[in-house]
Amino acid sequence: MFMKTKGKRQLALLVTAAIASIASAPARANQAVDVYANSIYGYCDAKKVAAVWNNSVFQAKAVIGNKIMQNLQHLVDRDIASARWVGCSWEDTELSYEDALRLAEYWDRSPTSAKQKAAAMASEMGVKRMMEQLWNVLRR
Repeated sequence: MFMKTKGKRQLALLVTAAIASIASAPARANQAVDVYANSIYGYCDAKKVAAVWNNSVFQAKAVIGNKIMQNLQHLVDRDIASARWVGCSWEDTELSYEDALRLAEYWDRSPTSAKQKAAAMASEMGVKRMMEQLWNVLRR
């Protein structure tokens, strides 16, 4: 049995839309990762979101970026807060050695000890919240 012309057109439109949607998915994921990269969220935050959702860190970065674009940061913050079991290292904070020196001076401790404290803070609350608390110290 042959489809009527109208049915063929509808099917063609559906297939075209499906292909376009599949083809644009990587572009949307890349856009979301770019939004994440330009945000206050850090690698430690992405690690925590990845653990909550059992995804890769790259996928978590896209999730964070998508939620930022939808103005749903409170959901990201909730995911990060719920992942206290996920530990973060100094490197995961994406802070620099100059930041370690500023923190060491502020906390009156060695740079190594300041790095350890910052990693513990990021593990506890995530990079975004840590940066919000330490912004004035780090950006002097």
